[in-house]
Amino acid sequence: MLALERSELKISTKNATKSPKTKDPSDFQTVDTAPPLPHAELGHDISPRYHQGYIADRPERSHQLGLLHLPTTSNTAAAMSITCLSSVESFALYFETSGRQQCNWSVFRDRLDVELKRETPNCPHDATTELLALLGLDAEPDAVDYINSKCQLVYDNQPQMDWEAVTKKQAYGQPLFDQTYYDGGSYLNEYYETNVDNRVPYVVNKAANVLKKDGSRIDDVYEAYAKEGKIGYADEVVDNFQNCPLRAAMCCFASDRQAGDNNGNCAKPYDENCVNADPADNTDLCYVDMKRHARASGTDGGFALYPGDNADGEGSIHCHGLAWGDDDYDIESRYKGNNIFYVSMYDHLYTRGYARNVPGAPMCKSECS
Repeated sequence: MLALERSELKISTKNATKSPKTKDPSDFQTVDTAPPLPHAELGHDISPRYHQGYIADRPERSHQLGLLHLPTTSNTAAAMSITCLSSVESFALYFETSGRQQCNWSVFRDRLDVELKRETPNCPHDATTELLALLGLDAEPDAVDYINSKCQLVYDNQPQMDWEAVTKKQAYGQPLFDQTYYDGGSYLNEYYETNVDNRVPYVVNKAANVLKKDGSRIDDVYEAYAKEGKIGYADEVVDNFQNCPLRAAMCCFASDRQAGDNNGNCAKPYDENCVNADPADNTDLCYVDMKRHARASGTDGGFALYPGDNADGEGSIHCHGLAWGDDDYDIESRYKGNNIFYVSMYDHLYTRGYARNVPGAPMCKSECS
């Protein structure tokens, strides 16, 4: 699951009124004895906005990262005179990085070329020449560095939901809940829906431990934030995901606690057909080294061998992994928190009812070696 992100780089072509300045090549800011006019501002906004020159109307309440370029007087009159977009008050370019389209120089240049053809179809030069004039730069490598650095700055300042806010259990006095859940414990893993008379709390004709109720915050986070916003990675509060240079994680589920979802063999009535139900099997488990995660196994050592498969071995096990690259600005790297939330909580637990760990191993952990 990858979140929808919209990045905006808006260039205003209005002339500045301050006295001429020279460029400082170290940071593309302006230098002068007077306070400098900001060269760029970053902002995050989800309110609807419409401006002349937009390639497409912005969807209401779309998640958007804003990179606003304000012209400085380093854009001299001579430079501005060659721009085809100088008569356009402002325009914005969107980057929907739910796919592979990143905010970077090449993507921005191509989108600017579309803007040129749409706004000024008779413009005699290409997008690179136009951008150099708008930015007051002399060479394409300078523009490449400038746009890429601003895109990275947008990503660095992108708002996110920190992991502790996903379950909010730490704020409610349960600081070990997330850790326990990923080891394979907690009520989300160990309970199943029941109608027994001695259940607590007891409500006539109402079942207890209903997953859709107990896990309702998971659905709230998914619908209200995870689809459009960035979630921090779980290593913030769960040590299963810390200090792992291989940039990969795996979850393996050994039980099914929810009926009626076409996943696993849990069925109604729960107290007869879901006491020890199995997930859909997609893994042949061979070996568990218990000393690699003593807290989950409850022992300092030992191992388990499963020479067969399914009924002749470990039973039904369902595993799902994820990985990300070594580029921190790649979409899989930036949204690995969204992915571990989707894999471990929304898709497998809340949607399918898959829960509990393989005995002797944590339910979810980064692959460290």
